[in-house]
Formats: sequence, C-alpha cells, structure tokens
Amino acid sequence: MNYKILSLFLLLPSITLAQGFVPLVGIPGLDGGGASDFSGYVNAIYRLAISIAALIAVVKIIGAGVKYMFSDIVTSKSDAIKDIRGSLLGLLVVIGAVLILSTINEDLTNFEITTTAVNIEAPEAPACEITNTCTGVGYTCINIPNSNSCTRIDFETNCTGENAELRMVGDEQRCYMIDAATEATIITNLGPGIDPTLQASILQRTRDFLKTHLILDETLTAEIATENGAGEIIMAVIQPTAMDGFNNVESTIEQICTDVAEARGSETMGIVQGTTPSGTDYIACAEV
Repeated sequence: MNYKILSLFLLLPSITLAQGFVPLVGIPGLDGGGASDFSGYVNAIYRLAISIAALIAVVKIIGAGVKYMFSDIVTSKSDAIKDIRGSLLGLLVVIGAVLILSTINEDLTNFEITTTAVNIEAPEAPACEITNTCTGVGYTCINIPNSNSCTRIDFETNCTGENAELRMVGDEQRCYMIDAATEATIITNLGPGIDPTLQASILQRTRDFLKTHLILDETLTAEIATENGAGEIIMAVIQPTAMDGFNNVESTIEQICTDVAEARGSETMGIVQGTTPSGTDYIACAEV
C-alpha cells in the first residue's frame, strides 16, 4: 500500500507538468523550476533517485563505521561490517547500472517522449443540390420518393418566412410563397383607385388564406378570362376540395372582390367559377 501511495505521489506531478504547470517549489533537475513536460519530470526523478540512493549508501557506511569504532562487542562489530558491505554493494549497483547503461547507449538513461501533432481536416460536406423539383399553380415542389434527405432539408430551409407555407399533397412537398414579385403582381391586378390601406389589407388576407390556392400562372388566367368573356381578372384561386378541410378561401376572395368593386366603383365586377380547359377548378374575381 505504501508503495502505491509513493507511486501516486510521484506520478501526479507528471499530469500537471504535461499541461504546462509551473511548480511552486523547484524540482532538482528541472530548469529553473519552470514549466516542463513529462519527459523532463521523469529524467529529473531518475537523477534524483540515483543521488538519494548514493547519499543513503554513504550515510549508511558512515554510521556503520562509527558503530564499528565505538563498539567493543564482537556481534556489534560484525553487524557493522555487514552494514558496510551491504552499503558498498548497493552503491556499486547504483553507480554500475548507470555506467553500464551509459556505455551501451546514452539514450537509455535519457527518458524522452516525442509527440507529433497530426492535423486531421474534416472532409467538406458535399453541396446540397435540390433535385427532382416541380412547379405548380402558385407553388414549387419536390417529389418525396425521388428525392434524398439533403434535398428535402434544403427545400424546407428555403421555404421560410411569414409568406411561405409547406404542405404535403400526395407524394409532393409543396412550398407556397408570396414573394415581393407576387405582391407587385397582385397590386397591379387590383387596378386603379385602390388606396394603400386597402392594398395592405388585401395582401394580408391573401397571405393568410389564399397563398396555397392562388393562381399565378398567366396561361391559366388567360383561360379563365377567355372562358368568361372577362376583360380583366382581378384575382383567381383554385377551388377548394374536401381534402383541404375547413378554410376561408371562397369567402376571402368574395370579400376581396366586393372591396375592390366598391373601391373602383364597378358594377360589373363579380365572382365567376368553373373549370379551365386544362382541368383546373377555379373561383375568380373578374370584370365582365
């Protein structure tokens, strides 16, 4: 147990010295008592141990010599001679071991740990490229079965903000978004005579209730106008279905159409419904 405690006492400084610890009391063999490393600490302990062993042997020899000179008892003199022989043998072993090791190879008495820093660079993550994209009426989308996780994460990241909404429709993940260009188109389609307050109100209602159904495709808009003989399409949305659940799409576009008609003083503006030649069910506010 004592040997374990002594070993722990000797090895503990190696941990702190390896971290650049500056001891409060200098260790013999370390330069100026400054910060050292594990190799320097072991070498200092090695030299210190040899010095202590030699000193103990010399002290033991002196003590045994004094005992031999001042004792008249034969047994005491015999014990003193044994002590002197043992001390000389121990001193010879210590010095001889150092001499033999130094003669064979000086590095055997010089403990040194050499470490080489290895720079490990993390591989660059491959660029995430959105593939298998699709577009629809008022939205962009990706086909989930044919896209990887990287594509899905990047698609969802790009579809953010108060004007954006993600929705799963079958195998498609759709991003409905009303951007600045879309807002400009909506304001243009409202026509003259619409004050900024009403414009802002219509844009907000469009963001809240119509962005997932808003028809922005010019071809579809032209089909709706042709089918109804309308000179102007103010706004058009896809007809809600049972799959959409409860929503305010129809009531919202009807209210917007009423507000625009009152603001423009039009008596021929109203709601029209139907199906385009391409098969899209719609509700539109048109000037007929």
